[in-house]
Amino acid sequence: SSGINAEYGGRSFMVAPKDSETNLYSDEPPAKCFMPKKLLHTYDAHNKGVTKITLFPKSGHMVLSAGMDSKIKLWEVYGGRRCIRTYAGHNKAVRDIVFNNDGSQFLSASYDRMIKLWDTETGECVSRFTTHKIPYCVQFNPEPSKQHLFISGMADKKIVGWDARSGSIVQEYDRHLGPVNTITLIERNISFVSTSDDKSIRVWDWD
Repeated sequence: SSGINAEYGGRSFMVAPKDSETNLYSDEPPAKCFMPKKLLHTYDAHNKGVTKITLFPKSGHMVLSAGMDSKIKLWEVYGGRRCIRTYAGHNKAVRDIVFNNDGSQFLSASYDRMIKLWDTETGECVSRFTTHKIPYCVQFNPEPSKQHLFISGMADKKIVGWDARSGSIVQEYDRHLGPVNTITLIERNISFVSTSDDKSIRVWDWD
């Protein structure tokens, strides 16, 4: 990553730029907000369909994309809008991706039945997790002290809770009657909602 960082004047690409039109360091929305009226840029992103994109936490100065081509790519949102890094490690389509709170790591879920934890800056795959079933979606526990915990919605109807430090399963939610498609945080991250092929939407507490 040293070569990449050199292109950013010595700063890490993980650090939000200070020369963009929008103040990326402010917690307040910009004074001038409007609906987009014209196409600004097209990312020539993947060799096959794009399954998911997610913005870098807080600053939003980068966007992560997952593809049916088994690749995950990190892109600039401002400036030259270049591809900063490609994460190659899955051997089938990637279905879901999610950053942790500070963007230093992210999870990916793939049809190769693997969930992988990545170091965003170095591109290294830090850990791998599998139940030998296909994971459809993943979500970190949002509590700062519990960022080592995450859940995955599975093709076999379960929601599985993991501890990334030990690699072990710590909890299972098994109320759904079909594959679990999405997991969404609600109520200021106290709870989460799951959707499933069983036609239901279910609300859960983290603990």
